[in-house]
Amino acid sequence: MPIPAVIPASPDTDTSLVSGRDGGPASSWTRSQGRGCARPASEGTLDESPSRLDGISGRDGGPASSWTRSQGRGGARPASEGSLDESPSRLDGITAATLAVFGLCAVTSPASARDLHVVASFTILADMVREVGGDHVTVRSLVGPNGDPHVYEPTPSDGAALAHADAVFVSGLGLEGWMDRLITASGYKGTVTVASQGVSSRTMLDDDDANKNDGETAGKLITDPHAWNSVANAELYAANIEKALEATDPEDAARFRANGGRYIADLKALDAWVHQEINAIPPAKRKVITSHDAFGYLGAAYGIEFRAPVGFSTEAEASGQQVAALIEQIRHDGIKAVFLENATDPRLVQQIAKETGAQLGGTLYAEALSKSDGPATSYLKMIRYNIETMKIGMLAN
Repeated sequence: MPIPAVIPASPDTDTSLVSGRDGGPASSWTRSQGRGCARPASEGTLDESPSRLDGISGRDGGPASSWTRSQGRGGARPASEGSLDESPSRLDGITAATLAVFGLCAVTSPASARDLHVVASFTILADMVREVGGDHVTVRSLVGPNGDPHVYEPTPSDGAALAHADAVFVSGLGLEGWMDRLITASGYKGTVTVASQGVSSRTMLDDDDANKNDGETAGKLITDPHAWNSVANAELYAANIEKALEATDPEDAARFRANGGRYIADLKALDAWVHQEINAIPPAKRKVITSHDAFGYLGAAYGIEFRAPVGFSTEAEASGQQVAALIEQIRHDGIKAVFLENATDPRLVQQIAKETGAQLGGTLYAEALSKSDGPATSYLKMIRYNIETMKIGMLAN
């Protein structure tokens, strides 16, 4: 049974899940810029007596090692400010304007404007959630950079992150076969949002199943889970993420709508750029060989023919017959470059390149972003890098 787009929380949901407390190791979480209210230049500093109001300093309440945060959670004091002595009479010097500023801080930073702790299944989806969530959302990606979401093996820290999450996002379409078990084991009872809801999915015949010929149905249709590789589909992902975040934190709905609108505009511009780049390539040259069939949505959207020795999942193994047929196709079509993928074993594609004389055209990013020093640290950068890399290979055909 397919997972619904949003799985509502059960009536006995543990309300502590929305407290925003720390739940993961230092390396597992990232935070966008914090928010705070700066003090005016006329405001004095508090002295070092025990009566100091530490509670308004804006510093983090959890252990330093638990979360990775950006700068700017509190307001910095300007160099011109004075200090208050311990005499009560000095307190009379605080002007009405200063008090008004403190009141404004209370209005613009209400207690209900909390930070959300969110879990996403893999890096591409996590990046989309960060874009829409902005500085109110801390996102943990279960599968890390250059990781394969098809064969990922969850860790105990993943379960702990889910147990403390306010919301969980998956791509769906059969990508994360390990996720349901992990959610059950973690005890998470909140909302699980399927970001691919509304996508027109692609299917193919499972050759491995068909070749068994065990007297039952000869083969079955399986769904291609790599929907995000069409930028138009990424727009649907962003819209679904926006709605889910609004439902999780209605107080920040306007912020999520603004972030989502900006991000979708960026995606529309990217989609137009991809069409422009591919339209500049003669149709007969638009043929690409990759490690596994992860770019079908991109091919359908932009008129590129992709071929691969392995199907939708990296768990499958190519047969000798499939590899031989692909080698013959490469020679027949005069394909000059074949491409590796960052999350898959390169040896099969390297063997194919050696057999055909084709060059290795580079590494593509199909289902995982690069590390911070790589060329695909965000979804927008990933698509641009992939198209630019493939274009060079296609023009050589």
